[in-house]
Amino acid sequence: MEKELPITIMRGGTVKAVFIKREDLPEDKEKWGQIFLKLLGSTYNQQIDALGSKVPALTKLAVVSRPSDPDISIEYEFFQVGFGEGIVTNRGSCGNLPSAVGVFAIEEGYVRPIEPLTPVIIRNINTGKIIKAEVPVRDKRVRVEGIYSIDGVEGQGARLNITFYDTQGTLTGRLFPSGNKKDILSDGVPITIIDAGILTIFIEARYLGLRGTEHPDAIEANDDIIGKVERIRKEVAELIDFDPDIFLPKFAYVSAPKNYTTITNEIIKGERIDIIARYFSQRGIIHRSFPVGGGIALAAASLIEGTLINEIYPSVSGRVRIGHPSGRLEIQCIKREEKEIKIDARLSRTARRILSGTSYISIK
Repeated sequence: MEKELPITIMRGGTVKAVFIKREDLPEDKEKWGQIFLKLLGSTYNQQIDALGSKVPALTKLAVVSRPSDPDISIEYEFFQVGFGEGIVTNRGSCGNLPSAVGVFAIEEGYVRPIEPLTPVIIRNINTGKIIKAEVPVRDKRVRVEGIYSIDGVEGQGARLNITFYDTQGTLTGRLFPSGNKKDILSDGVPITIIDAGILTIFIEARYLGLRGTEHPDAIEANDDIIGKVERIRKEVAELIDFDPDIFLPKFAYVSAPKNYTTITNEIIKGERIDIIARYFSQRGIIHRSFPVGGGIALAAASLIEGTLINEIYPSVSGRVRIGHPSGRLEIQCIKREEKEIKIDARLSRTARRILSGTSYISIK
């Protein structure tokens, strides 16, 4: 049976996602996984006949809905499809997507446009966290054209300001799931495990035998490195009593600033960045830029004495310039200490609608 499904494809920051309205999906959520796999595909062959890609940043979905809470503008639930695996998961979140959700909310009438900036209050259903997107508007329409650019996306666009509130404990309920700001692996290697934005393991590149500036293709072709990373992810999962999968916990390796060349052959000077980082978005696959969730984790750790990140870059303001394979990501975290540490985060993105239409899915 062929099913017609209205969809919109949005680009938010350095990711692309299929947006689906909740009312257009079956009431039974157990049926969603099959639909999403057919829509995006999971293996290379299936993706020829679907919308997905072997890049995890392009195999994402957002299911949007109107909230019952009058203080919330729009809700969305994030789903990730695993490349090469028949897996759909809604664990965690995607930090780039709220920029696209903000644009979508105005264009689809969830929020009345207000010039020059329309605040869109977003609830991420996956984490329960609140996010504010400030979307530029002109003549009652979302303004897409502008002069703001982000590394990892060609061209320029209108600048959207995004604020994430209470980013700590997204998956484990604790900022430091092990109870420590730094842990020592069984082989004596120090790491930091932090759950802010997304649950992430940080390690210095030198402990993997790397400089930190390697291009993603070189790492993905190195079975020894991939094996080490997977062993560490497994050990950490056992340490914090977390059920791992191909996506989580996330893993990033970092190094001190130095000159390096991006995947587009741009030279990034060490003085223009505060730290270099490379991030695994899926088992064996490195993000071609750097995700917002991982950026929040890194910036939060830079503020807290005793973490591995703080030893490399002891941030005072929480503002961090991260050198990644496509250039730089600038993000700022704000630490609030009440009974426990709370972390807010801010950054700017661009976003736009790519297409809207009807997809055709063959399902049993």
